[in-house]
Amino acid sequence: LVRFPEGMTAEQYLAEYDGTYKYISSVTQKEMTGTKCYLVKYDWIIDGVNLCPVESWIQGALSTSVDASYAAISEAKTDKNRFGKKFVRKVAGVSAAGNTVLMDTNDSARDFEIVSAK
Repeated sequence: LVRFPEGMTAEQYLAEYDGTYKYISSVTQKEMTGTKCYLVKYDWIIDGVNLCPVESWIQGALSTSVDASYAAISEAKTDKNRFGKKFVRKVAGVSAAGNTVLMDTNDSARDFEIVSAK
């Protein structure tokens, strides 16, 4: 979830933050490069969530200041039991105005629970 600086238009963002990437994959040790991406500054990020099957987790795409860990629906990406589930943010409490306050500790493993999608 990102909030752009006040006054920034979609057209301005697309023109000024078109980017490229280059990194070494921690899985294959191969260099990964590409040009189809847009840059997002960390101070624009309001909240981020790392999602991944347990077997595939190596490192989050987000800084630990945005999300300290990750959430997983299944142990393996081939697990057929992963379907029909959803992530739901846990409730932290109720505000003085009576509104539901959702948990946001910047740690997906703590902030979400898995429930049936039905």
